Amino acid sequence: MKIDSATVDKINQANLANILKKVKAGKVLTGAERKLIDGSSETPSELVPQKKIIEIFNITRKSIAQWRREGKEGVPIKENGMENLTKWREFFASNPDAGFFDGKPRKDRESLLCEKLTVEIECKKIELKKLEDTCIDMVDVQNAFYKLGIVIRAGLLRMQADLPPALEGQSPNRMAKIIGESSEKLLTELSETESELWLVD
Repeated sequence: MKIDSATVDKINQANLANILKKVKAGKVLTGAERKLIDGSSETPSELVPQKKIIEIFNITRKSIAQWRREGKEGVPIKENGMENLTKWREFFASNPDAGFFDGKPRKDRESLLCEKLTVEIECKKIELKKLEDTCIDMVDVQNAFYKLGIVIRAGLLRMQADLPPALEGQSPNRMAKIIGESSEKLLTELSETESELWLVD
């Protein structure tokens, strides 16, 4: 005579209740009793919540619903609102490619984490490469500003020496033109110096 899973569950629940009474009474449990407690979340009939199936086999509720809707061969049906873990093991043993709907197996979390870390490392390498190609050492920046300062100072001193005699006796329009030419010359020198300082080989 074959006992159905519901009856097996009731028997196990009764056994667990008896074991609980034994524990409360301070009695020592046998090996078989300990084994039953350790596997109490998965009874011999192994009826478990769907959430546990999802966690164990790393699938989604959507996958299960899709397979059942399509009548995929071997997909276990619910038993008293629970999932039969044994039958799910058998299903995945005979359907190793079962996973997402593209038919490819879903990778475990460790594999996905490794891939994620690999991608992040490669992105960091790219960022570092960009920094190596574009960043300038602080000492070089300081030296560049120092050289620009020398050019500006020399240009201003030259203007102070050259402009007064050049402007003497000139009309306002002529003075503006002379000052503009002198300023333009200084700006050109600064531009050429800047190009030399930041020139990349």
